[in-house]
Amino acid sequence: MLNIDQTPRWSIKEENSEVFHVQISQDSNFVASGLSNGLISLRSATTGRLSYTLQQSELQFPVTSLRFNPKDPKFFIASSADGVIKEWTTKNSISKWSTQEHDNQIYCLDFQNTGTLFASAGRDCHVRVYDNESKKQVLDLARNEFDLETTRGHCNRIYSLKFHPEDPGVLISGGWDDTLQVWDLRSASPVRAIFGPHVCGDSIDINGNYILACSWRSDEQVQIFDIRTYTPVTTMKWSQSVDDAQCLIYAAKFHPNGQNFLAGGSGVNQVRIFSTEKDRSIGTPLNLSAPVFSICMPTNASLAIIGTGDGTIVAHPLISSN
Repeated sequence: MLNIDQTPRWSIKEENSEVFHVQISQDSNFVASGLSNGLISLRSATTGRLSYTLQQSELQFPVTSLRFNPKDPKFFIASSADGVIKEWTTKNSISKWSTQEHDNQIYCLDFQNTGTLFASAGRDCHVRVYDNESKKQVLDLARNEFDLETTRGHCNRIYSLKFHPEDPGVLISGGWDDTLQVWDLRSASPVRAIFGPHVCGDSIDINGNYILACSWRSDEQVQIFDIRTYTPVTTMKWSQSVDDAQCLIYAAKFHPNGQNFLAGGSGVNQVRIFSTEKDRSIGTPLNLSAPVFSICMPTNASLAIIGTGDGTIVAHPLISSN
C-alpha cells in the first residue's frame, strides 16, 4: 500500500507569499514554485536550497502555472494573472522569451509530451495553442459564440489543461462551467463535453484511458472518466466517514502506477492518497497548516511536493508497504 511519510525530506517557507503552483523538472533536479507576489523560486529538488528567484510579473500579479519542457527540462514556461507567458532556463535568472495575452488572465498551462506544442487558458474561456519552437500561436480553441445551444466549448473560466500523454492531438480542459471539454487539435474543435467536475485548480490528469477530474466542492469531489466512452467510471468523496470534514480539492495527480492518485485542497487542509481499486482514500492523511494549492511528483514518484496558502513548500517521501 502506498502511503505518505509524515516526516518531510525538506520544508521551506516563502515569506509574505502564497504558493499557487509547484512543478518538478523531468530530470528531478529542480522544483519551480509560482508565488502570489509575481515571483518564481527555483530550488533544488533534493534539498530545497534556493538557486534563483525569477521575476515573472513586473506588476506583481500572481504566478498561476508552470510547466517544464518534457524534452529539455533545462527550460520551463510560466504564466501569470496579467496574461504574461515567459520561458525560463534553470541556468540563470534571465527570461528567454515572453508574450502577453491582452485582456486575459492565464490560469493554466500544459506541454505536449513531445514538447512540440504548449497550451494556455484562463479567464476569457479560450484555449490557445503555441508552437514551442517558433513561439507562435497556432490555434485558438473556443466555443462558437453564435451557437447558443451548444455545450461544446467553455463559457466560464478555465483552470486546468492536460494534453493526452499518448495521443498528442487530444487536449482536455476544465473550469468553472462544470464541464470537461475534449479538444481535437486536428480539427481545432471540441469533440465532446463531459458534465460534472467543478475545476478550480490543477486537478485534471490522465493515465492510460482514464481522466481524473477533482472538484472544489464538499461532495463527490473525485470523478474518473473513461476517455474512450466519455462516461464516468467512479465517483468518490474525500472521506467516507460522516464525522470527517470534507476537502474542496484544488490539486490532483495520478501516481505513475495508475492505481493511486494524490489530491489536496481547502476546507480541511490535507493531502490524501486514493486507490482506484478501492474507490476511497488509503493510508494516513497528511495535515497541512494552510490550503493545498498544488502537488507534483518526480518521474519515479518518490516524493510528493506540495505548495500551500501560507507560503510553505514541502517535500514528503512516498513509501510503499505490503
